[in-house]
Amino acid sequence: MDPKKIIETVQDSLDRHFNEMSAMGSKGYCEIPNLPLYIQNIEKFSGNFEAVLRNLPDCLEAEIIPNVAVLDKDSTRKKRNAFEQQVKKSFLMRAAEYQKEDFLKMGLGRDEVKSIRCTGKAPAHPDGGYYDLTVDHCVELASGGSSNAKNLTAVPEYINGFRNDFIKSQRQYAPKADFYINIIPRRIKNKLPVVGIFPGGFRQKGPNRFSRTDELFGFPYYDKEVSSLCPALSAHSNP
Repeated sequence: MDPKKIIETVQDSLDRHFNEMSAMGSKGYCEIPNLPLYIQNIEKFSGNFEAVLRNLPDCLEAEIIPNVAVLDKDSTRKKRNAFEQQVKKSFLMRAAEYQKEDFLKMGLGRDEVKSIRCTGKAPAHPDGGYYDLTVDHCVELASGGSSNAKNLTAVPEYINGFRNDFIKSQRQYAPKADFYINIIPRRIKNKLPVVGIFPGGFRQKGPNRFSRTDELFGFPYYDKEVSSLCPALSAHSNP
C-alpha cells in the first residue's frame, strides 16, 4: 500500500464527511448532538490532517492500520482491567531491568529506575507527585490490539494522549475510511521500542498535556477551547 495514497484516501473521507454533515446541518435535521461543534471539529481536523503527518518529529512515525469494528465498551473495559491488573506492572519491571539505559536517557535517575524495577509503577518526582510515565498500546485495545509486550511501549503520558486523540479523531470524522494513520514511537530495527525516547524525557505529571505536545512539535497542535469541549485533536499547520 502506498502511504501517500492512504493519506489522500483518509483526507478525502474527512472532506466527504464534512460535506455530508454540513448538508444535514443546513437542512436543520440531524440526530448528532451539538452538530455545529461537531462540524467545526471536522473542519479543523480535516484542514490540518496532512500537516500533522508532514511535521512529525523524528521520534515518531506513521503506520497504516485497517478500519476495523471497534470493540464494545464492556469488552474494551475487560481488556483494560486485565492489562492494568496483570500486565502493566510486570512490563515496567522487566523494562527497568533490561532497558535501564533508555530510562536514564529519558531523564530518570538510577534510584528512580530501581524504583520502577521494584514496584512496576511510575516513580515519585522530587518536586512532588509522580513522573508522567505510562505504558501505551501501539494498536489500541478497542481496535483489537493485545497486551503482548510486542504491542507495548513506555512513553510520557502526553504522547499517549496525542496518539489516542489522533486515531480517535479519524474514527469519529472519517468513519467510512478503509484505513487510518496510526502514529507510534519510531521503530528500532523494525521493532517497537520498549521505552520511547522523546525530547524532554519523563517529567513531573501535570494536568496540562497540551503545552508539552506543543513543545514537542514546535508549534501548537491543540485548540484549547475546542479540546475542552471535545476530546478530538485539533491541529494547526506550521506557520
